Amino acid sequence: MNRVVLKERAKKNLSKFWVVVIVATIIVEIATGGSSLQFINKVFRTFGIVTLLLLPIHVGYSRFHYNIAKGREADLGDLISVFNAKEYGRSFIGVLLMIIYIVCWMILLVIPGIIKMASYAMTTFILQDPEFDHLTGNEAITKSREIMNGHKMEFVVLVLSFLGWYILSVITFSAVLLYALPYMKQTLAEFYIELKKENN
Repeated sequence: MNRVVLKERAKKNLSKFWVVVIVATIIVEIATGGSSLQFINKVFRTFGIVTLLLLPIHVGYSRFHYNIAKGREADLGDLISVFNAKEYGRSFIGVLLMIIYIVCWMILLVIPGIIKMASYAMTTFILQDPEFDHLTGNEAITKSREIMNGHKMEFVVLVLSFLGWYILSVITFSAVLLYALPYMKQTLAEFYIELKKENN
């Protein structure tokens, strides 16, 4: 997969929706405790049960970017679209287990942890995908491992290509991440679509 092509496609798809995309990113950061954006973290920091219960918003955020990648309108409603009786449980379990698995691997050894992080990277995209709505949360993680087989290094290199933005965020008090976070997420949505094509 050509990461330059994926990133260019992501920028093109985002170009029409930047205001909505930035609002969506801020909403997700608030819901997850402002873990990336320092200025949000200081004002809207949330902990414990609230953040835990809002874990499925990660799946909604993946749906938001996936739909943009598919040529649909940017819709903030995608963020909460999984908060229903059918999708909430599997989304919650899927994201929670993914985090637990990654943390456990990281505790053992850093390198295997990074490999597993890459293996599980498509979990939220799979959970939001109607094609895989029959999968449980844990099965979505297994599916991610399957489709990422042979693509983990591509994923790591792709993510590392955004490292410069994170370095720049240090001197901009994370403000630049309002651009970089959705840019990277959109690129990952494009990456997921290409993975699906290869696996069909």
